[in-house]
Amino acid sequence: MRSKGDQGELFATEHWRETLELIPKSYRERSAIKERTKLGLLRARANGRIGGGRYKLSATQQAEAIKMIRLGEKSQAEIAELFNVDRSTISRMMKEAREKELLKAAR
Repeated sequence: MRSKGDQGELFATEHWRETLELIPKSYRERSAIKERTKLGLLRARANGRIGGGRYKLSATQQAEAIKMIRLGEKSQAEIAELFNVDRSTISRMMKEAREKELLKAAR
């Protein structure tokens, strides 16, 4: 007959055995998910899709907004309200425009 201490030891051993059996299975499952995700992204890129969100403003709207800000006609906050977007969208657009100009100037 086993004492209470032996039963606890038995439980702990069985518990760890089950846990150790699950680790490789979960690792394999995670690897499979990563692989499927990678393949899906490659297929999407091959079909012309890229990650990230889409611009809220068209290229024409962006050019007009940049022009108004640079001429001092309106502030970034006013442009954001005019085009019904968040101020951060306009700020990010202006930052990208400045970076493009710097790259052009560096050439």
